[in-house]
Amino acid sequence: MMKGISKTALWRNTIVEFAKELGYDHFTIGLKRDSITIHLKPRTSKLKITIELAVKSLHYDIKNTQDCMDFCLLLRAIEDIKAF
Repeated sequence: MMKGISKTALWRNTIVEFAKELGYDHFTIGLKRDSITIHLKPRTSKLKITIELAVKSLHYDIKNTQDCMDFCLLLRAIEDIKAF
């Protein structure tokens, strides 16, 4: 019998693959591109994310699939703003 993948692992993998499409490099600690570092910390029922920007940090909790999709949209918005 095959063991199912946990929700947090699925969300983490989704975010990593999406971020890689945006040009982020994947490291053991998380993801990095230019001056942005993203730390992914799986917990039992959620995925804790910290986005380190040049002057601020954003903290984000992924507790369901909609949160995961919203985070991907947030990441794309950050990249769009950086382009200006």
